[in-house]
Amino acid sequence: MEEILGSCEGLIQSCADKLCFSFECPGLREDLISCGRLAVLEQAEDYRPDSGASVTTYLYPFILGAMRRELE
Repeated sequence: MEEILGSCEGLIQSCADKLCFSFECPGLREDLISCGRLAVLEQAEDYRPDSGASVTTYLYPFILGAMRRELE
């Protein structure tokens, strides 16, 4: 699990940066990163390596969705 979280850390931070820039809310960056990490931890067990998608490709919509819900 820690390995998956580590491999997604750059993606999580990138998504948080993009949303903070788009919505002009740099003060929420750490909250968004926390939401992204939680989304990875919740969804990582459903990832199947034989599906053909990388772990980051699979988890991207979950990470972004969690962050957008946090902004709401």
